[in-house]
Amino acid sequence: MVKLVFFFKVGLWSQVLGAFPFCGGTLISNSLIVTAGHCLQTYFKCTRFPVGIDIFLSEERSKALQILVGGHDFTSYDGYDQFFTVQRAIVHPDYNQDAILHSTDLVILQIDGQITFSTLR
Repeated sequence: MVKLVFFFKVGLWSQVLGAFPFCGGTLISNSLIVTAGHCLQTYFKCTRFPVGIDIFLSEERSKALQILVGGHDFTSYDGYDQFFTVQRAIVHPDYNQDAILHSTDLVILQIDGQITFSTLR
């Protein structure tokens, strides 16, 4: 199988939640990721989630939530992997945790750096 075909695929990872990513996401720029709102709600373990506003993560919380980029197989690490921390999150204003199947289950995450891709041969 060709590695890094889906370079835009990322994993949301937290040591607290296990050895492998607990959710996936998609790169939409070199510093922004879109993922499901319920993924972040699971991570924060909150009963009510603030919507439509910027959520800035504390340094401690930011270090605990990692974005895994460049991984071909999220169950093993192969040297292409890069880890970034999340600086802030914006939950879609129409996110409704009580009706996830009928709401806009989206969050935009901004990472702490810029993802760069090199040419692979």
